[in-house]
Amino acid sequence: MNSKLNDAIKRLNRNDPTLTELNLGGNEIGSKGAQSLSEALKTNTTLTSLNLRYNGIGSEGAQSLSEALKINTTLIELNLRGNEIGLKGAQSLSEALKINTTLTELNLRGNEIGSKGAQLLSGALKINTTLTSLKLGVNEIGPEGAQSLSEGLKINTTLTELDLRNNGIESEGAQSLSEALKTNTTLTSLNLKYNGIGSEGAQSLSEALKINTTLIELNLRGNEIGSKGAQSLSEALKKNTTLISLDLTYNEIGTEALSLSEALKINTTLTELNLKVDMCTHPEIENQICRLLLPRIQQIAEKRKLLLRRTETELKQMKTELEKKFEQKINQLEEEKRTFVKQSKNLSEENKRLREESKKFSEEINILLERIKILSERNKNLSEERAKLFEETQTLLQQTKKLSEEGMKFIEEKKNLLEQIKNLSEQSKNLIDQNKTLNQQIINLHEENSKLFEEKRNFVINTSLSLDELETMEEKFESLLKETRKLKEAKLIEVHTEKSEEDKICVTCKENSKTHIFPCGHICVCEECASDLTQCPLCDREGKAFKVLI
Repeated sequence: MNSKLNDAIKRLNRNDPTLTELNLGGNEIGSKGAQSLSEALKTNTTLTSLNLRYNGIGSEGAQSLSEALKINTTLIELNLRGNEIGLKGAQSLSEALKINTTLTELNLRGNEIGSKGAQLLSGALKINTTLTSLKLGVNEIGPEGAQSLSEGLKINTTLTELDLRNNGIESEGAQSLSEALKTNTTLTSLNLKYNGIGSEGAQSLSEALKINTTLIELNLRGNEIGSKGAQSLSEALKKNTTLISLDLTYNEIGTEALSLSEALKINTTLTELNLKVDMCTHPEIENQICRLLLPRIQQIAEKRKLLLRRTETELKQMKTELEKKFEQKINQLEEEKRTFVKQSKNLSEENKRLREESKKFSEEINILLERIKILSERNKNLSEERAKLFEETQTLLQQTKKLSEEGMKFIEEKKNLLEQIKNLSEQSKNLIDQNKTLNQQIINLHEENSKLFEEKRNFVINTSLSLDELETMEEKFESLLKETRKLKEAKLIEVHTEKSEEDKICVTCKENSKTHIFPCGHICVCEECASDLTQCPLCDREGKAFKVLI
């Protein structure tokens, strides 16, 4: 990186107000130099013109500058002539032009962007509203590139200068541009020299000139338009009322230049017509054209002199007015100075009073500082007590947390106990139902036993069996009765053992175990309580309790 570039970057970084134009043309800064310069441009707010022609920055350098253009808001002129940015560089700059709102002049001459690059720039022209000058000479855009740019010109409303020299647009490209000129209302300068548009291209442009009312400068040098092209342009000049300068050098017009001189007799705006090379063999036509243009040039010169006089008069008037205003301003400043002196005196007195008040205020501040010191000590003690209280609170919170956890466990256990009690209640209910069923069976057995004794007695009375046979039958009956009782007791024991420990306690004394059963079937009292009871304490049925083996 060369010293000139380094110095420029330093000045850009510190926003040097004296650096508004920077010319680094032909310094071979390359893509890296362009990148460093771009970083500085992102923050710079003073530079308005930057010339980087012939620096070999390439597509990468163009991309870096494009990123800077998206942010920079002061640069209005950028010259990148002869930097070989190519299609990629044109693409990056096109995207930047869609965002940038300050750049007005862009020179991309000799950068090999081609027709596709021209197409991308045309897309930018449809969106950009600040660019006024675009130079794309020597870029080989061809007819296709010219057609793309024409589409952009139909929409763009700010571009005033377009340079397309040496691009080989030929007659097709000239025809496309002519269609754009019929609708475009801002372009004032169009350079198409050395594009080989021929007579057909000149005829297309002539038709556009009959309609267009804004173009004032048209350069068609070296386009081989011939006599036919010159004749078409002559007809256009008879109708056009805005074109001022027309360059037709190196076009082999020949004697057809006479038609141009005839057109000048009708046209009243053209002041510059360049036919120098074509008039070498026809000096009489050149003289005629000069005679026609000379009065216009003289008239313009007179207008310029008159305008200069008016300008001088206006400048004198402005000078007088400025001197008068300057004198008034001086008087005003003198009056303000006197007022300021008076105010200064008042301010001195006020300052003295303020100093006294400040002294009192300082004393009050010292008193307040002492109080603040005392309060700080109190605050420190309170902070210590607060810390202790915080620790105690933390301890209480931990204890509360433990108690809460124990309470949750207790609630869970209580819930489980309630569930067990519920299950036991259901079991007890089922056992009571079973007990009632057994009691009913015992009652039925007693009734059957009574019937059997009755039948036995009747049988003994009426039977013809011997005494031995009757005794044998009695023994069998008693044996059957004993087995029935044992079965009943076993069933009662089974029911009793299925009850909970609480159900095994005597319902009367609530201390001893249940050992005796009433005729109703309830096993509910101990041996001590059974001797004093003559009826079941549960159902009040009469009868003495007898012991059961459990």
